[in-house]
Amino acid sequence: MRVADYPTIQDYVGEAIIDTNVVRSMDFMIAKALDDATNGCDWSLHKDDLNVLPRSALLHWLWQLKFAAAKNVAHVSDKMLHACGGTGYKPGLGIERYLRDGKAGWVMGPTNEVLRQFIGKASLLGFATLDYWNQAVNERVLNNEIKKLDSAGKQALAEKLLKEAAASKAADVWAGFVQYFEQSTLELANDRGMRELITGGYTESLGWARGTPPTRLAELLEQNHKTMGVHMIKLVRRAKRAGVLRRDFQASDMMVLSLGVQATIAFGGAESPGLYRRALGFILDGLRPARDKPTQLPSPALTDEELLSMRRR
Repeated sequence: MRVADYPTIQDYVGEAIIDTNVVRSMDFMIAKALDDATNGCDWSLHKDDLNVLPRSALLHWLWQLKFAAAKNVAHVSDKMLHACGGTGYKPGLGIERYLRDGKAGWVMGPTNEVLRQFIGKASLLGFATLDYWNQAVNERVLNNEIKKLDSAGKQALAEKLLKEAAASKAADVWAGFVQYFEQSTLELANDRGMRELITGGYTESLGWARGTPPTRLAELLEQNHKTMGVHMIKLVRRAKRAGVLRRDFQASDMMVLSLGVQATIAFGGAESPGLYRRALGFILDGLRPARDKPTQLPSPALTDEELLSMRRR
């Protein structure tokens, strides 16, 4: 008998054809629906409103198609390997390659397991309940778990959450302060003209030209200083309220410390461009009211040879 004469093989092939044609029909149906929704893929739909999303209403159908197609490919290739027996593992036949590649559609995101859950949840609870990036809180599940706690357990949980919230807020405030301090320092260090203007290295007749008062540009710079001063005061106060900045630090200290770091940038030059980060690390650690241990510095100290070389430049 030929292999094709065995009823089991006929069953394998018949099931594969039936399942594949079902998925193929579904594919054609959804493709037609996509064309109808976009008037034959007419891009002029977006001419007046770029937020028009005509295909979005068919998203759940596309999910179902991806699930069915990936599942069918994996199933059919697996059945064909069974049909071929041990011969199916020969590289020349190609079945083992189809089996391996057929799994790719299943595991590529969103995986078939995730799609099943998405489709079921959207059907039962609505699309608004889907949490694609695991960022929304499922309050029903949360409240159900909290109900299991006694009074002491709820109290302990509340205290833990409050501590975590306070720590998270403090970390965000400190990160914002550090980012502003470092970024503004780098910008001033790399722009000599701006540095001299910010530090007051100009006269009242700066930028004077006919038709304008001789003090006009100087007045604008003074206004800019006042505006930036207000923002720095708010930044400092916010950090103090969060308990991440020592109480005796003032907004005016920021410029003084920034000048020190800028001098380190100039001293390091091209030979040691990261040297300033070491000085910055010392300064920032000194600004914190408390810490468990000294912060690890991002740059090593200069060797005696490096320091001597830089001094001789």
